[in-house]
Amino acid sequence: MTEEEIQAMQQALEEAQADVQRHLEAIGAREARIGELEGTLAEHQTTTASREDEIASLKEQMASAAAKYRALVLAGSPEIPQELVSGATIEEEFATLRQHYADYNFFFLHLKGTDSAGEDGDFKRKVAVLEQIDGFIPELKKLNPDVIVVAGDHSTPATLQGHSWHPVPVLLHSPWCRPDRVSQFSEPACTAGGLGRFPATHIMPLAMANALKLTKFGA
Repeated sequence: MTEEEIQAMQQALEEAQADVQRHLEAIGAREARIGELEGTLAEHQTTTASREDEIASLKEQMASAAAKYRALVLAGSPEIPQELVSGATIEEEFATLRQHYADYNFFFLHLKGTDSAGEDGDFKRKVAVLEQIDGFIPELKKLNPDVIVVAGDHSTPATLQGHSWHPVPVLLHSPWCRPDRVSQFSEPACTAGGLGRFPATHIMPLAMANALKLTKFGA
């Protein structure tokens, strides 16, 4: 081999070694990145496990609170049938409604999830609970009640994480109510509603009137 051929081979060898070195460095960088991602994944898995434990604990607390609430209701009103004060979930409450709908002429569904989410400052969960309730409205309408009233006993903004002084929206549905131009059920939308703003003590007379259960409304 000539000297030029030897030099060319050496140069090619050096270039190949440099190329191998670059690949080794790239592999090292990728392995380091994989290590970082694995560490991040482990952190997320730990956080997820912690959240799942927290959610499980909250569900147990809510079930316990619901049981205590039902016990207080039954103790204070023994005339209420025990089978009506039941249901730890939204699905169970609506199931109780369907099961006993033909037996009574008035039902009160207390859906606590929105209030709990607001007190926890969990806006997304509060929205999810409201959307879940929305899904049962068609089922409720199929029962063909004289009146449907949707309201709250107080406002619980997630930003305040507690009860507040803000007025709550009220929906009243019956064949005899006058329609208005409100197409959404929210605090801002309902300020323009046909019911206006009124004390909560007026809800039952309005519901009874719209069910045609009063011989005369007002004086």
